[in-house]
Amino acid sequence: LYYQRRNYSEAIQKFKEALEVGYEIKDDYLIIRSMNNIALNLSKVGELDSAYWYAKQALKQNEEVGAAYFN
Repeated sequence: LYYQRRNYSEAIQKFKEALEVGYEIKDDYLIIRSMNNIALNLSKVGELDSAYWYAKQALKQNEEVGAAYFN
């Protein structure tokens, strides 16, 4: 919703909250999707180094758990 309304800063905050929940409940899918969405929104606000880091972490996590979230 925040992304669609171009409220990228709020979207980043909400996805970071979701990422924390993902770690707390050990939900790989939530962790990976949250990281990917954080990366997307960071890229929209021009924080490309941070966006790259989150995107890379999402891919690494995906590979580590052997998931197929990013095919």
